[in-house]
Amino acid sequence: MFKRGIWVLVLLILINLIFVSWALAKREVRSELLKTEGVYVINVVTGSPAAKAGLNPGDIILTINNQPVSVENIKTLVLSGTLSGNNPNIVMSVLRNGKIFNVSTHVHPENPNLGVVVRAPQEIKRVSSDSYSGQRLIEKANKKVEVYEVSEKDSLFTKVSSINVLDAVFIDKNTGEITFVGHYDDRYKTGPLPYFQMLDEALKYPYPSFSLDPTPNTERALKEIKNIFDKEISRVSRDPSYGTNWLSSIFKEILYSDNQLPEKQILLARLKKFSITPEEFNAYLRWDPKSKNWRFDSKEQLEMYFNLQSFFIKVFKALGFEGKYGQAVVEWWGFQKFAEAYGMENAGHWFRQVYETMGLIEDFEKIRTLFNTGQIDNWEATRRLLFLFYVNLFKGIGVDEHTINDLLRRAPKTGKIDLELSEFANKRVEKIQSEFLIDFLINNLVLSDTFLKKRFRLPAIEVKPTYYNLPSDTYMAKIFFYADYTLKYLTTINPETATLKDFDPFVAYLSKKAEEKGKGKEFQMMQSGFDRYWLFPGRVELKVSQDKSAIYFGKSEVKIGSESLSSGMPSWYNEILKEYSQTLTERYEEFAQIFPSLHTMREVQKIIALARWIHANRFKVFIPEYQKVELESFTGVTGTTVATFYSSKTRDTFSFFVENHGGGVDYAEKNNAWIQEKYIETKDTLHQLAASSALAEKAVASALAGDLEAARALAEKSAQAMVGHIDLGSLGMKIPPTVSPKLSSLPVGSQGVFTQKTLEVVGANLDEYVKLKKRFKGSRRL
Repeated sequence: MFKRGIWVLVLLILINLIFVSWALAKREVRSELLKTEGVYVINVVTGSPAAKAGLNPGDIILTINNQPVSVENIKTLVLSGTLSGNNPNIVMSVLRNGKIFNVSTHVHPENPNLGVVVRAPQEIKRVSSDSYSGQRLIEKANKKVEVYEVSEKDSLFTKVSSINVLDAVFIDKNTGEITFVGHYDDRYKTGPLPYFQMLDEALKYPYPSFSLDPTPNTERALKEIKNIFDKEISRVSRDPSYGTNWLSSIFKEILYSDNQLPEKQILLARLKKFSITPEEFNAYLRWDPKSKNWRFDSKEQLEMYFNLQSFFIKVFKALGFEGKYGQAVVEWWGFQKFAEAYGMENAGHWFRQVYETMGLIEDFEKIRTLFNTGQIDNWEATRRLLFLFYVNLFKGIGVDEHTINDLLRRAPKTGKIDLELSEFANKRVEKIQSEFLIDFLINNLVLSDTFLKKRFRLPAIEVKPTYYNLPSDTYMAKIFFYADYTLKYLTTINPETATLKDFDPFVAYLSKKAEEKGKGKEFQMMQSGFDRYWLFPGRVELKVSQDKSAIYFGKSEVKIGSESLSSGMPSWYNEILKEYSQTLTERYEEFAQIFPSLHTMREVQKIIALARWIHANRFKVFIPEYQKVELESFTGVTGTTVATFYSSKTRDTFSFFVENHGGGVDYAEKNNAWIQEKYIETKDTLHQLAASSALAEKAVASALAGDLEAARALAEKSAQAMVGHIDLGSLGMKIPPTVSPKLSSLPVGSQGVFTQKTLEVVGANLDEYVKLKKRFKGSRRL
């Protein structure tokens, strides 16, 4: 049964302005690409001499018949080999995954074509370097602190002040001193955040924004990318043979790629859903049904044959048929190939196996008995056996009885009895393969920037970060850039979200929703779009004491907006765009646990809200000295290209959709409606502060009694009590009504600052006490 190309597909090309630093674009590439000799294999034509030799995309051919090979001389060397008279006449030295080995094949003199598309390795080097830079930047923008632990040498105050979730702020209105109180949440992987630095910047720049602007290169690059895919898809549509090899080579490149390639994760997950192993799918991709080289005399061929059987069993089951019919299809093909290699007289056991698999062995033996006893002749026996096979196969794969009877009626009694039957069977089995590949593997399979740049040598899309009301060297500016970059990264295929449940890159989401809305045909006719995603304030809840000296933070929600900037886009397109951005907003918390920059952006939003609140209330706050956190700056940045397959049931064509992504972070609006302020009673706050103070005193008492472990535990509970992160009723201690009778007349914020300072003193004293105790023990040993 022959494999065929899949033509009811639409390739959607999504150009996202996802941004990669020029400074980061020099990533180390695979050792193969550091070679300048030889030729880099871009594609291998199925069934060609190169394919028979086992060459794969990504290999480097170093020599042919011991002669150094280049792009310029490869055809000459192959032609020279065909004239040598040897068999095999082409011996190649190949570099793969750092290892060099030899392979051989035979090329016919009348068609001296090896069957590979090649380029010089030095040409590929630049493309590969660029293609990985996006992943490097996302790693920089989202550097993860998997487990944050403060070492024993750090002070207790360092422990309680190392936070990444801000819970409350206390302000001493007399001195302007400000205290941040919070906790560290390991889910966000950010490490401690520099809240004083953030507030210092936000007080100076309370209305910041950021955007990515096109450069003169942008439009030129987009046109070039469009032309590249126009030519590629046009050729795929015109030339079925090229299209089959094109699609097969894409699957092979994905399957043979590094495990970090996101499309490989998705493809393997899709295969796993049907219990198909990579080995089984690889056997199918490498399978050339027309090859004359099948002899079933090697371990490799036998393994491939049995993997093919397993693949077809699972494919047939996936489409609702019994697996035995898929196995029988492969066995029928195997019988024919075995008969070609060793003669029909030696293939009887292969022929019989087909009927055993289908559960027809009793009927098979009856026909054989009739023939052996002379009751029917050879033609009639052949006719009955073929009908037995085809009728049961057709019934098993859902062919209606009327069609089956028509086929049997038209079959000749002698000669090529099964000519029409076999052609019909081939088409039905091809349809089963196509349906499985399209519906379960290809449809909405997104190809990443890494993959496309390596394969098609796409030009860089250059854009420029632009900051408004915010210097580019500030911490906030860099977090804006990191978070916005991460948002664009989210909308494309990436390893981090590739296997998330019910989440798709935008281009896959778009194609699915267009089909659901009955707009598939209209969508395929669209060629381009220019969309914008951006981050903007959703809400920040401020719970403020009535004297405005204590602020507790409730929810902080960052929203994601989107709009089409292309004129004339249909309303259903804008609806899908809006739905997608709503999905991103709703799942922001989930993404923040994957990408630290998104959580940091949410904390920056809290600080912007606090800075605006301070300005609105005309407070003067004192920012203590702090150690600046320096993040890496990015100037020249590039975008990425993403593609997806879209199966169409309405149009038998290839088309593609180009989308240019704009974006940014927008806190420029001076309307503070997103800052939701409400006043709270101070009773609970004072109770928490009193509990914190009482626990601090107990910590001191425990230290003086020599129980340092208990002292530290109590001091940490004191910090938790300040913001209500501990059940005060479970402490088993009497809590005084105020921090101190002498302080009861002070504002809540002043009492909070005092309590925090008390905790600092307790921590410092405990740390000094530990040091002195260690020294004392050391001196006693002497």
